[in-house]
Amino acid sequence: SIVTVLLGSTTVTSILAESDTTVIVRANANPLTSWTDAILIAETGATLRVVNGWRYISGGVIDAVTPGSGQAGTRVVVSGSGLFGGGNNVSRVLLNGVDSTIVASNT
Repeated sequence: SIVTVLLGSTTVTSILAESDTTVIVRANANPLTSWTDAILIAETGATLRVVNGWRYISGGVIDAVTPGSGQAGTRVVVSGSGLFGGGNNVSRVLLNGVDSTIVASNT
């Protein structure tokens, strides 16, 4: 079994699942944004490495939520940077823990 997974020099938070063909992990926080190695270490001591196989993406920043209050149906604009989190869109918006309908998003 896999005992350690490193993304760069950072140990992952947890190994969620593993098989002989797939290992699923939860990445830990890391300020690096350049490509780095992904390393698996098995209980036997065997080490597997993919050179430049992983890149941490900086977290997004919300600069403003306008308006600051409202009721059901209020159009709310959330602005900032990196809001797609490295993806192509926002899949979910919560306002005070309540799912909101995404009307539009800009790249």
